[in-house]
Amino acid sequence: MGLLLILAGSALLLEKVHVLNFGLIRLLWAGVIVYGAVHVANGFSMNARGRIFWGTLVFFYGLYFLLRTFGSIEFRTHFFMPVTLVIVGAGFLMMYLNHPREWFSLILALVLIGVGSAIVMGKLEYLDPGDVWYIVRHFWPVLLILIGLNLLLKKGVKAELSP
Repeated sequence: MGLLLILAGSALLLEKVHVLNFGLIRLLWAGVIVYGAVHVANGFSMNARGRIFWGTLVFFYGLYFLLRTFGSIEFRTHFFMPVTLVIVGAGFLMMYLNHPREWFSLILALVLIGVGSAIVMGKLEYLDPGDVWYIVRHFWPVLLILIGLNLLLKKGVKAELSP
């Protein structure tokens, strides 16, 4: 936290003497990104899944809003929900990376990231929204198959571990 305050103070001072034009809001989002990254690193070192998940969410929301302040990402309110799906999916993916035997986190991550990405690509007109909904309507049973595989694999792993 001390290092974060030193960096924030230095950036604000450089802005006041017109050496750097960063802006307070950009500094705030950069601090949110650093906080999220530190939270994720601590989560991995302490094997704390909750820290990993929430740190990932804080990191990616901070990155999203920082890029928005630079004008790199156009902010449209109808993009926020699909981007949230992708960010939450990234949180589950990071949890899976911490515990690779928990397939449910990976399945949930892939579904959330896939659905969120498909919606964003549909809204940007890279995909036809009708095609996206056709795929979802016809191939949703794949999700049931993946959940069933997860349950079988968990049962198999528990059977191997028990004496």
